[in-house]
Amino acid sequence: MFDSDYEISDADDDLFASHVDEDEGEVKKHSAHGKEKLEEEEEESEPDDLWAPDSEDEKVNVRFKTFKEEDLKDPKFKVGQMFETIDMLRKAIREYSCLQRRAIKMPINDKRRLCAKCSGADDCPFYLWASYNKSRDSWMIKKFNEKHTCSRKFKVSAFTANFVADKYLESFRADQDMNLKNFSRVVQQQWHMTPGRSKMQRARRLAMKTIYGDEEEQYKLLWDYEVEDTTNWTWFLQTLKNDLGIVNTAPWTLMSDKQKGLINAVKDQFPESEHRFCVRHMWQNFQQVFRSDALKNALWTIARSSTVAKYERSMEYMKALNPDAHAWLDKLDPKTWVHLEARELPVLSMFGRVKNQMMTRHYSKGKEAAVMTGIITPKIKKKLDKNMELANNSFVEGAGDGLFKVSEVVCTTPTYYIVDLKSRTCTCKRWEKSGIPCPHAISCIRHDDKDPVTYVDKCYSVDMYKKAYGHIVYPCKDKTEWEKMHGPIILPPTFQRQARSSTLRQGVLAQQLLALQQERNKAQEERKIAIPEAKYEAQLRKQEEAVVGKIEQEKKKAELAQTRALQAAAKREERKAQAEFTRKLKKELAEKRKREAEERKIAQKKEAADLKAAKRDKYSAKMSHANQDNLQPLQQDEPSTQT
Repeated sequence: MFDSDYEISDADDDLFASHVDEDEGEVKKHSAHGKEKLEEEEEESEPDDLWAPDSEDEKVNVRFKTFKEEDLKDPKFKVGQMFETIDMLRKAIREYSCLQRRAIKMPINDKRRLCAKCSGADDCPFYLWASYNKSRDSWMIKKFNEKHTCSRKFKVSAFTANFVADKYLESFRADQDMNLKNFSRVVQQQWHMTPGRSKMQRARRLAMKTIYGDEEEQYKLLWDYEVEDTTNWTWFLQTLKNDLGIVNTAPWTLMSDKQKGLINAVKDQFPESEHRFCVRHMWQNFQQVFRSDALKNALWTIARSSTVAKYERSMEYMKALNPDAHAWLDKLDPKTWVHLEARELPVLSMFGRVKNQMMTRHYSKGKEAAVMTGIITPKIKKKLDKNMELANNSFVEGAGDGLFKVSEVVCTTPTYYIVDLKSRTCTCKRWEKSGIPCPHAISCIRHDDKDPVTYVDKCYSVDMYKKAYGHIVYPCKDKTEWEKMHGPIILPPTFQRQARSSTLRQGVLAQQLLALQQERNKAQEERKIAIPEAKYEAQLRKQEEAVVGKIEQEKKKAELAQTRALQAAAKREERKAQAEFTRKLKKELAEKRKREAEERKIAQKKEAADLKAAKRDKYSAKMSHANQDNLQPLQQDEPSTQT
């Protein structure tokens, strides 16, 4: 007997009917003298082999009870019992099989009839026969024997992953972090069965899929729940400011999606705050207009740009792919792009989860640290080794005092970087951000005949790793054993809508404005006392002209750099196209030569075969002539048979 999840399911009626003969499993009609009218309610002393009418013509004056959904908790079968659908009957049989731990099989299971038998033992008499009753438009149990002579099983085929997932759906909804070990214990205690680990994994995966699917459908309805406009967002942000007591909005940063009306509301309520946009949300809005994998990859390449030059090159690439997409992104300030991801839980659940994660992480990482050798951790060592391999494409020119000019060759076009080993920086910005020498820095370190490991930040050292995970995070007791602190009751934050322009807020703003004016007047008076007015104005004009000149100069440099970058990009594309054309031409030439060689080989084989056949024919003709020459003397010596 096998415990499988691949039994005939509720949706396989047509598949079963197409592979099972109609007359298979027919039960012989009960003899006429053995039929008796059914009682309205069957007693426990009824005979084992019960029956019900086999057709609508055999009428029996009995009111049959219809099986309900609530009866699935403990299904009981009786002759004459009605089922509204075949699916309900199948579900009841599977429920019975799992609750009673009996190996119930359904050898006949099609659109008109169903037969259930127990395969726990060869002589087990359990038997159920049901068929469609046209007059009641439902399914009726015609014959039933409830006795079993087999023993109960610890694994039955009806106990599938789908069955388990459906039974424990609410349990996973309440505790989505329930591990397989605890899940298996609960199943064993409640069902007295021992399903395999793979089945438990499938059941948990199906349950989580159902849960997340429900939540996704609910999230889809959020768009219809409330209108998102400037008025609603303004009210929300005003309420947020009042609840948090925010007066000066300059230190605050807001991160959000670009919802309708939200940008204007932020400008109105948080004018001094920095407003950043989540790149993932930005992509969701972007892909509603521009659907393409190439554009998606280009967007994330732009978001990951570590320097202004890389950002501009990536934007130019986006412009070449789709000018409209480039214009859409160009309206956004790149400084406002962030990668934001957050999850929320109730406060105690959040604390418990964080502490459990810290405890298990410190334990596992401490065990890893105990067997580590070397200077840096293995994971960082792999990244460093990868960068060392990539350093083969970089060529170094020393400048002195730890400064180097590095040219990196990519697609036959060099890109130049400046590396400072003393300050441990590279203009690609990857060394500063990661603490691991980039390929350009490694090429310089190798040029100085030094070990790149010594330039890795000390936070990645094995010693620091052991210190970080050397202490123990002690677990918490059960809530029933917590010591009562008898502190004041802590209530969740309450909501109270306040007036949009309160007197208190107006007073605070007036005080701030007055303080700023006083500071400005004081600074002006001090400057006028120290410097004559004419000279002061001349100095201001001079500073202003210097700033304007510097801005113009930087603008010209930027335009020149952009022009050169575009020219270089055009040349790269031209060289790339030429290289691609040459590659295709060489490939076609190689394929042509290969075909010609194969044709020559075939022709040579054919020529050899023809030559061999000609020799064979010549030899056969020669042998034939020789035989004829030998037969002629014999024919002359034979006597004439004519009279």
